[in-house]
Amino acid sequence: MDTIMNNITLGKQGIPIERLNDYIDLLDTKKFIQEHGNDQIIGKNFSLSGGQQQIIAILRNIFVNKEVLIFDEPTANLDRIVKQNFMAILEELKPDHTIILITHDRDLESKFNKIMLSA
Repeated sequence: MDTIMNNITLGKQGIPIERLNDYIDLLDTKKFIQEHGNDQIIGKNFSLSGGQQQIIAILRNIFVNKEVLIFDEPTANLDRIVKQNFMAILEELKPDHTIILITHDRDLESKFNKIMLSA
């Protein structure tokens, strides 16, 4: 159990906080994070919805800024606008990262250079 921002950063160094805040805005999470602040403990003071959990996981993955970013069904619980913004973030990250995306979402297929299908 910990705060939202500590769940995103895991107490480690990553991308600049200003850039993380831009992604938080794009994924329509700023108001949610501000409402719960740093004094609210996930699992103790409040719970996250499936979509909120998914966005926190996406932000955590982006924050660590590894060369290879892996997303597993990242858009499953996102609304249309947040999904479009997530796709824009992927476009921004593509030049500097290898992105592995596991998805059934056909909208994401056109965003990548190589697609592997499994039976």
